[in-house]
Amino acid sequence: MEVTDPRAILVCSDQEKAKTLAETLESGGIEVQIAPDIESVRVGTATGVDVIVLYLDMSDKHAELCRSFTLNEKTRETPLLAVTESLLDDTMIGEALSAGAMDVLSLDISPQLFLARIRNLILIHQEEVRIEETEKRYRRIFDSSYYGYFLSTKEGRFLEVNDSFIRMLGYSNREEVLRLKLPGDLYVNPGDREVLQDLIQKQGFVKDFKVNFKRRDGSIVTILITGSLYRSPDGSIIGFEGVNIPLMDVEQSPLNRFKSFISSPFRRSLATRNNYLSVSRISELVADRYEKIEELSEGRYSSVWKARDILGFEESPLVIKVSKSETLNNRFLMEARVLTELANHRGVPELVAVARHRGRVLLVMKFVAGAPLSDIMDSLSDRERDRVVYQLLDVVAHLHKHDIVHRDIKPDNIIVGTDGKIVLLDFGIVRKMEELETSPTVIGTRPFMSPEQVNGKSERRSDIWALGVVMYRLYTGRMPFSGGTEMELMENILKTEPLTPRSIKSGIPASLEEIIFRALRKRPESRFQTAEEIKEAMLSRLPGFRENTAGITDIQEPGSGQESD
Repeated sequence: MEVTDPRAILVCSDQEKAKTLAETLESGGIEVQIAPDIESVRVGTATGVDVIVLYLDMSDKHAELCRSFTLNEKTRETPLLAVTESLLDDTMIGEALSAGAMDVLSLDISPQLFLARIRNLILIHQEEVRIEETEKRYRRIFDSSYYGYFLSTKEGRFLEVNDSFIRMLGYSNREEVLRLKLPGDLYVNPGDREVLQDLIQKQGFVKDFKVNFKRRDGSIVTILITGSLYRSPDGSIIGFEGVNIPLMDVEQSPLNRFKSFISSPFRRSLATRNNYLSVSRISELVADRYEKIEELSEGRYSSVWKARDILGFEESPLVIKVSKSETLNNRFLMEARVLTELANHRGVPELVAVARHRGRVLLVMKFVAGAPLSDIMDSLSDRERDRVVYQLLDVVAHLHKHDIVHRDIKPDNIIVGTDGKIVLLDFGIVRKMEELETSPTVIGTRPFMSPEQVNGKSERRSDIWALGVVMYRLYTGRMPFSGGTEMELMENILKTEPLTPRSIKSGIPASLEEIIFRALRKRPESRFQTAEEIKEAMLSRLPGFRENTAGITDIQEPGSGQESD
């Protein structure tokens, strides 16, 4: 391993001796910082330092002084070299080593040998740092929220798997998977593993190698494997499938902290010097073309994933909404019809395709980079808040013009894109309703439900109520209705009036307060009748709102969004 820019701290209270030792170290290309004692080694000073050289005069309590460095949080991770004018006896050397010194030298030796011993400790430290980075990298890999990873020997024995891998293949625990053998117990076609390794060997790298794996229940899951070739310094191939750990390097490391994080199967393999491990990353393929990348949300009826179309020409990410049961297929097909009907508006998710996976309908939509309104609402400027409200009113007005009622308008279902434009999500419980038609179901999210929804009915003006709740929360920072229990919350929605917005924030215009309160009237017929009416009232009665929302363009253009459940 090549040593680059080695650094040392020299701890010596004798200035003349410190100068002489520093010149010797610098002659060997080592950058030196001098400190008279341990207290002078400031917090952060030891960061990036490869060795601490501690000069001991004969009056020092050697063991006690060495121990003070190894117990100090600023210096304990750095190798400690104790140096003396003359050689200590064996007992004193043993005490210094037991107290944490990694080496003890007398200055009777030649400068060349002194430097060689110093550089050896630097090599040890840099190797230790490299192994620690390897540990962190592998821990990040195995803690991945979605991707499945497994660690295996080249011969096909499982050594470790992460939770995502276990879930993806339908097993209940790690031990079940570790008993499997590659390729026969995992690959539907055992020859695929040999083909994969041959391709990697010839090309050096394989991306999106599609293969079928066996799940625990006997069903088949289509998997994508991305892998690369790993060669040892002498050019020989030592591993396949992903990032590999050459165990020879690990075993030869003088400070093998790697052993402390790996589990017993790894430790057993450390004894086999010629065995090498490989980490494989797998991801599930849905409808034979969409790779799951990251789970965005999971609800009662569906799961929503960021995805990639491996057969598409564009690299833009997508969103797939997957039904959890075939009994929900009709609901998903209705949602697809609604999205198609509303497709000419920027605030509606753009439907790309409707597909089937294991008998269940899934919706494929474009992804928009952004954040849920619920995550950022308290950090919006006045201008940003007004522009969000304008766009929200505009997209809901678009729905109402098509006789569509959303029934679940809330900040969690509103994505604010990086361009400031919003997308309204979750059309899973929308209904096609005429102006005065009602739906006899209790549906929605409790804090945003209107009195009629609490009583088991919903209609177009239920969306007006939800808009009023969202606006109240945005402009005051509080919810209009709350309760210690769900029953108390529903009682408050039905019977109590919220605090006036101006009593919470005195700077809220009176006209805005009137508009919000009209949207929150208990009787639907007393509210605004459409979202368009609210938007017109905001523009005509609030000059600041009109100024802040001037210049919003392209509202009617198709957009992109990710769904929630």
